[in-house]
Amino acid sequence: LNPQELRERRFWLGRCVCDPDDLTDHRGRLCIIGNQPSTADETEDDPTILREIGFAYRWGYRYLDKVNIHDLCSPDPKTLYGDALPVLPLNDEYVFAAAARAALILCVWGNHGALAARGARMRRLLSERGHPLHILGLTQGGYPIHTLARGKSRVPDHAQPKEWR
Repeated sequence: LNPQELRERRFWLGRCVCDPDDLTDHRGRLCIIGNQPSTADETEDDPTILREIGFAYRWGYRYLDKVNIHDLCSPDPKTLYGDALPVLPLNDEYVFAAAARAALILCVWGNHGALAARGARMRRLLSERGHPLHILGLTQGGYPIHTLARGKSRVPDHAQPKEWR
């Protein structure tokens, strides 16, 4: 990959979701595995990461690690279906590292997890590593509902993670 192609990818995004001086009553790290990175970066938030920060805060986590099953940055998942390069192996390593240090792993990749069977592959690999996975619900296609799902699938603010069996 050339440097421009690497700039079009992101492998991890982290946020402290509580007062860093408050060392009481926190559950550690929440790992959220989404579909693909959007416009959020180390200085700017987007609607997805803001919603996920809200969940992490309400659930009592100290830190949010956001990783994705695809690494190509775009606010539109349809860009993944074009001529984009396949997911880099480095992406999986970031997912596994975030999962290994997480107190809870929440999967939210939505129906786009079907692309190149990335969702099924990631679920299998994480389960083989002994990680219990959690969801907020499933789409009609059986994929973990995205945190910004709309319509009947919209995730309420008071939602709680449930184990994905």
